[in-house]
Amino acid sequence: MTDGITGRFRITELDGFDDEYLWLVTEPFIEIGPKGKGCFQFGVVEANMDVRVTERDSKPSIKFTWEGYDEGDEISGRGWAVLDGSNLHGSNGKQRRIVTVYPYHDENGNVLHEKVRTDPKGFYQRKPDGTKNGEGVPHVLYRLREVLKAVENGDRVHVCEGEKDADRLHELGLCGTTSAGTSPHSPSPKAFCAGLICARIYDLPLGGMRTRPAD
Repeated sequence: MTDGITGRFRITELDGFDDEYLWLVTEPFIEIGPKGKGCFQFGVVEANMDVRVTERDSKPSIKFTWEGYDEGDEISGRGWAVLDGSNLHGSNGKQRRIVTVYPYHDENGNVLHEKVRTDPKGFYQRKPDGTKNGEGVPHVLYRLREVLKAVENGDRVHVCEGEKDADRLHELGLCGTTSAGTSPHSPSPKAFCAGLICARIYDLPLGGMRTRPAD
């Protein structure tokens, strides 16, 4: 049962995901209903939850398991959240660490922003000085200088799902690129490319969540 902790909360922060991704489809939220049921959505991730009320640090809290989909791919996990006033603060209990940093350069080789991959798997953008969120910097294609050279030479450019695949193609002597942005204003690799290669694999954890009640 979820008596005492029910309602719809807007997700305002989620470890590993920037605001642009959270709002990609709709307002990001977590909703807790009666009888131990709930749901959430952020980005292209949506799931249903089984919820149990408990106590953590002398405050009302919930533990939950969840199952859902990311663009048709089945995903699942578990986590907890504490009710602090009218806000929920939650986590999947795992501390994130930086695994890889993907720099995005301009045509002159200057770093404009970086995409950071974390473990458990998540992503966020930051400026070269380490400031989170890439607001105020131009969005460019990954490995832009190689893309421009390939286009100039009439070579094939492979559009990848992510930076890791683009780097693998580079190791094979091929030109690969992707785009870190998720908004309509982000650059479209197709505008530059003669070929298209896509591979979509996700494993999204639900952790480090901060919320406030939805309007």
